[in-house]
Amino acid sequence: MVHNAAGSIQMRRFDPTPLQHFIANKDRDKPILFAGRATEIAAVNDAIKAVKRGSVAGQTLLFTGAPGAGKTALLRHLQLHLTDCRSASFPAHALSDPRQVVIDIISQIDPKTGETLNRSTTTAFHGEAGASPLKVGGAYSKTESRPTLSSLRAFAQSIRPDILKSPIVLFMDEAQNAEADLANTQRSSLLQDLHEGQSGPFLLIAGGLSQSLGRFSELGISRFATNSVLALGCLTPHDVREVVERFFVTSDFGIQVGSSHLQESWLAAIMDESKGWPQHLTNTLISAAEEIIRANGILEHANLESALAESRRRREDYYAQRQGDIPIELIAEVFSIMPNSGGATFNQIDDAIDTAYRRFPKTAKKLSQDAAYITLLNRGLLQECRARHFDAPIPSMRDFIDREARKEGWRPA
Repeated sequence: MVHNAAGSIQMRRFDPTPLQHFIANKDRDKPILFAGRATEIAAVNDAIKAVKRGSVAGQTLLFTGAPGAGKTALLRHLQLHLTDCRSASFPAHALSDPRQVVIDIISQIDPKTGETLNRSTTTAFHGEAGASPLKVGGAYSKTESRPTLSSLRAFAQSIRPDILKSPIVLFMDEAQNAEADLANTQRSSLLQDLHEGQSGPFLLIAGGLSQSLGRFSELGISRFATNSVLALGCLTPHDVREVVERFFVTSDFGIQVGSSHLQESWLAAIMDESKGWPQHLTNTLISAAEEIIRANGILEHANLESALAESRRRREDYYAQRQGDIPIELIAEVFSIMPNSGGATFNQIDDAIDTAYRRFPKTAKKLSQDAAYITLLNRGLLQECRARHFDAPIPSMRDFIDREARKEGWRPA
């Protein structure tokens, strides 16, 4: 490492590969920059202990939050750091075929049995009525009115007994996609059995947008234990600093900063730019990584300014992506009636949507009024902050929407 008069640092044998990998994967496959979330991690540890000591047979934990709140990073961190439990994961949309979900779970925790099940399973489900029996381990399970439930138990019985002595932790991301299908309760049967633990010591940890709790309730998973539904928000300043410091000192990236003044300038600027929001923090660090690579490892104040400018551009691109084809005047009208804390009621949101459609007749050509509320929720532009109260969950997005809407002539009603 060489210092020059301007305070820059030249890193010898600079290898951009680790940073390129970080940029490409956004720290998701190996979240080395993960920090904080002590409350959520403690809740998971408490749930595992409760299952182990037999206090509960099974349990469901749900982490909710806006897009970019770090739900996926938290689930990935938990899965990577489970040392005394077996784990498996499956996407929420896979519940459309619960039978295959069960096979996938078994295959991940006990590959040999999973392979046998794949070969011996001779029929698929055909709905609640007239479900065919499922051949497991050479024997057919009884055909019941809840075929997924009976099959899950049959599968559990086929696993080696020693595997079920410790909790099996299941991870499900994008939980808002676990759509309820009241005409066919196979998927709710599966989730309910995991929740009740009748097939074994299963612990389901799910992450999704704020409406995920409502989806789970529709599916019958409504008896959550205390502290098992937690909303993710901003990281604390301490946690953000830990992430940024780790970015600069981790041996995986090979970054060395020898000037304490320059290092502190980068740390302070990145912390301030992110405002504690995980998505902003990731984008700012990606911008910094790109600038470090572009400068061949030379860190100086000019690089920092370029990285921050790119980070702001990324943030606005992210906001535009969340907006998508939703008319900006509709979002701005809804945001304008929200207080700084506590959120707006459902009726207030509904009135704001009505106002937007009256004031801007062309809005209906872009998005039907009936779909507006659900679309705002699904895009993460609204979240249920407490019962029947909603707010704009992404920090600084309200300012962006307001600014862009005013450019197009919007004024609050």
